[in-house]
Amino acid sequence: MNASRVIETFGSWGGYTLEEAVSLMNLHVVKKEHFKKNKTPDIEKLGYIAGVVSLNDEIEIIVKFHEEMLQLTKEAVSQQIHIIPDDDDDDFGI
Repeated sequence: MNASRVIETFGSWGGYTLEEAVSLMNLHVVKKEHFKKNKTPDIEKLGYIAGVVSLNDEIEIIVKFHEEMLQLTKEAVSQQIHIIPDDDDDDFGI
């Protein structure tokens, strides 16, 4: 039987690579709703990237805040989270 099958995919597949996700480990983050340029957020609003998980062939990161933990795709991170790089001292006027 030579039936050809076409598999359609929906959504974006531009997620994290394992190397990219692991390189973000332990970086501090703040939700975009709490981020204000040149203003240090309250300590309770800061979180950090605590882990990496592979689920359904997609790499996601685990973000830990004071009272919650989020599991986010790359797309969700870009929409909801501001990542504070190690050399990003200017963002909070530090």
